[in-house]
Amino acid sequence: MIGLPASTDSRPHGNIVRVSDLDDEPYTLGQIHEHFDIARLYGWIIDLNERGSFWAHVEDAGGTIVFSCNNEEDDGEGNITLGELWLTADGFMRHSEDMSGLTGYLASVGVIGPLDRVMSEAAFHRRIDQLERRYLDRGRPIGAVGEPLAA
Repeated sequence: MIGLPASTDSRPHGNIVRVSDLDDEPYTLGQIHEHFDIARLYGWIIDLNERGSFWAHVEDAGGTIVFSCNNEEDDGEGNITLGELWLTADGFMRHSEDMSGLTGYLASVGVIGPLDRVMSEAAFHRRIDQLERRYLDRGRPIGAVGEPLAA
């Protein structure tokens, strides 16, 4: 059951919706993500990182590429040169493994939603494996609209 707000919270952060279970225990943000599938996970897949070349992409759990980048630059004369990755050069990421910076950048330009998360390739595949074992090996539990999914 979703507890809808009876009144507006007067704290400076604005309106807050309380989401609770049948025992009126509030869900943590992690539980909301897990039970209501409101956040999506994405993986930062580094395709090539050697000899000065860097190619990477961000994909969703279905393998659809939503963003890609590399460090190749056109010198204006049709020649390709290898430079610094623009995401780090422009300050969006501190280094090529900065998931927080990448997540913030992709959310700011609307590629992913504000609650979505980009994970490293290893963490992403581990999480996908966990979700597949949890939901696909025994079938994904389906609750009524507004009810949490069974654990």
